[in-house]
Amino acid sequence: MLSVPMRTAAFRMSTPLRLRLIRTTPIIATCQTRNISSQDVFKFSETAANASDLPPLPTPPVPGLSLDELIASGESVLEELGLWSWWKPSSYFRWALEGMHVHLDLPWWLTIVAATLTLRALLVGVPVMSQKLVAKQSMYRKEMNEFRDRIDEARKENNQLLQQQILLEQRDFLRSKDIRLGRQFLVMAANGAVFATQFFAIKKMIAVNYPGLSTGGILWFTDLTATDPYYALPFISAATMALVTKVGIEMGTSADQMPPIMRAFMSYGLPVVIFGVSSQFATGLCVYWTASNAVSLIYAGAFKVDAIRKIFGIPPVVPPPPSTAQKSAFSQVLKSYKELERANKRELRRTNRDLESDRRQMDRREKELEQEIKKLAAKGHNDAARHLAKQLVQLRNQKTKSIGMSARISGVQAQNSHMQSMAKMGNAMGTTVKTMKDMNKLMPLEKVAANMREFQMAQERMGLTEEMMNDTLDSILDAPGDAEEQDAIVAQVLDEIGIEMNSKLSNVPSIPSRVGANTAPADFEDLEAKLAKLRS
Repeated sequence: MLSVPMRTAAFRMSTPLRLRLIRTTPIIATCQTRNISSQDVFKFSETAANASDLPPLPTPPVPGLSLDELIASGESVLEELGLWSWWKPSSYFRWALEGMHVHLDLPWWLTIVAATLTLRALLVGVPVMSQKLVAKQSMYRKEMNEFRDRIDEARKENNQLLQQQILLEQRDFLRSKDIRLGRQFLVMAANGAVFATQFFAIKKMIAVNYPGLSTGGILWFTDLTATDPYYALPFISAATMALVTKVGIEMGTSADQMPPIMRAFMSYGLPVVIFGVSSQFATGLCVYWTASNAVSLIYAGAFKVDAIRKIFGIPPVVPPPPSTAQKSAFSQVLKSYKELERANKRELRRTNRDLESDRRQMDRREKELEQEIKKLAAKGHNDAARHLAKQLVQLRNQKTKSIGMSARISGVQAQNSHMQSMAKMGNAMGTTVKTMKDMNKLMPLEKVAANMREFQMAQERMGLTEEMMNDTLDSILDAPGDAEEQDAIVAQVLDEIGIEMNSKLSNVPSIPSRVGANTAPADFEDLEAKLAKLRS
């Protein structure tokens, strides 16, 4: 045991507050240490270090190949990018995409199109089943429409029991004709599974920026990981999806077999939604979506050929009646809305009539209670009279509530009438605007003004021409002595008229002068002079 003394010196310190240690004292501390070497602890000696039985040091692992080197060598990089799972169907589709791109040396956009065509060709049984369902339902379109109309009528009447009865009848009818709606859902589920497999497979490859996708496009979409700046691919996807919905190749039913509201949404609403959603997707997904819709349209066109339908055993499709086929989805939705509105109005009127009938009964009951209360009060039965009075008060409160309910129903009716008036006014204004636009197209302002200017100029030219022609004719037809002869004839006629006038004016009395006036006005004197001249 070795003791080592340690001495610390005292330092003179100065602080910001100018404090100084005036007196210093030595500080002595004692520390005990144990001198032990590593050989004593680990029992390690130089002879052991030189022993030959020690294993050699492990060699470091060889560095792996990079992604570009793996792709250049034809190896798969799905595991390195986290894109492979043995239990996911999308992983196998990615493996197929990668194999087609590497071994067939196809650009990525063509690889996506080719893989989509190949997978849809292998699953041709799904659209065949869909077409069989469409054909079978078209054979009994009339009966199905009748069931649907009956269900709508029962729903409008709020008759739940009748709805259940009609649904049971429809189920029995479908079973007798071997039409199973479960097959339709199976077709939709199969198409949805195929679409989801390819969609999420490509989406995950774009998310991890798979090597080559950023330069594997064509035309204006060279980068498959970026969105379309011109919105061309989203528009094509939405348009082709609208056509696919119309022919019903993917859902087991055509557009004319759907209810009006569903048909309107699938024909117009769904393409708008798809355009808005696909405009946010990368162009690689839009390429896949467009290719898938194109395959569906190819199937729809191929299944219109009778020879192909016979090969797959698809029965012919019965076309809908012309009157039904010409009706648009919006017109049928509007018609159903109007029918529902009329049914609501009838229901409100019937409810109001029932409330009025109840109030009349309550009025009669109120009079009866008043008479009974009077009789009991006259006989001295005050307790019974109080009970009847309580019943009378409750009856009057109930009548007051009934009146309030009628007022609310009348308010609802007035609101509905106002809405109908506004809708009619809107339709009338729309028709008027359309008519005015058509008239403006037929009569543009610039053209009308130009026509009026041309008409005015033509009229002025015509007046000048007529005046010139009259002057020319007068100069040609008039002789030198015609003017004197015309004046003589006029003078002779005036003389004859003057003689007749003298004989008629001889009996005309003279105009009396004013009382108190010495002389007649100058106008009268001139008139009398002219009359005297005519008499002479």
